[in-house]
Amino acid sequence: MKLTTLLAIEGARTSLLGLYAAIFMLIALEIKYKLASIMREKIVDSGGIRNHSGQSVSANFLPRMRFMPQRRAATVPSFTIKKLAADGAWMPAVGNVATVMCFVICLVLNINLTGGSNRSIFFLAPILLLLNQDSDFIAGFGDRHRYFPVTVVISGYFVLTALCSIWEDVWQGNGGWGLQIGGPDWIFLVKNLALLILTFPSHILFNRYVWSHVKQSDSPPWITLPLNLLPIACTDVLKIRILGILGVIYSLSQYLITRQQYITGLKYI
Repeated sequence: MKLTTLLAIEGARTSLLGLYAAIFMLIALEIKYKLASIMREKIVDSGGIRNHSGQSVSANFLPRMRFMPQRRAATVPSFTIKKLAADGAWMPAVGNVATVMCFVICLVLNINLTGGSNRSIFFLAPILLLLNQDSDFIAGFGDRHRYFPVTVVISGYFVLTALCSIWEDVWQGNGGWGLQIGGPDWIFLVKNLALLILTFPSHILFNRYVWSHVKQSDSPPWITLPLNLLPIACTDVLKIRILGILGVIYSLSQYLITRQQYITGLKYI
């Protein structure tokens, strides 16, 4: 009877967390939709210049506007923040809080229900696409940075879980932190920490590129790719192997994206 009561209470807690996650998701979606509508209206209002005959002349500028995507992307967000500040800048902040709360609750549910599945982060991280540019907390965040939270959270999640896995294996295998130099636990710890560090360059460069969309150095992006091969082949921790695979994917993706941008730039030149 007591066990049944405990299971019922645990099920009720899980259901309540799921309800809270759904409510926060609805709030974030509603605010995201509202902000997108305001931005669309301001773009139309600013582009709809009228001539003396009362007709909009924005169509006359369409061919020329096609060649100014970067200028338009740079001016619209700042203009939008000013509009939001006038209309009530609480909406982006509330949307961001709701998005973060929904993501955190989903992570907690993932740990309780699946024990921390490795695949779950790839489905949960896209929730952060609902983040908005906020003049109070994340003023530098804009539409061009919308994928940065997703990639950096995926990288950070696997780094933290890899460290936790190493800690648990060493603690359980040795019964404490009295590691013997040269012993199996000490070798396990040093080897996997070193392999984990080898995966950092690819993730750091890719996340910096996703944030700035600017090549960080003159070296080709794939130069860090070989560093991920050793962790993939030699690690004892699955999370580190996943980080290595992601590092290879990130290096190749950044190389292909920068190459495509270079070819596109040559066409305009």
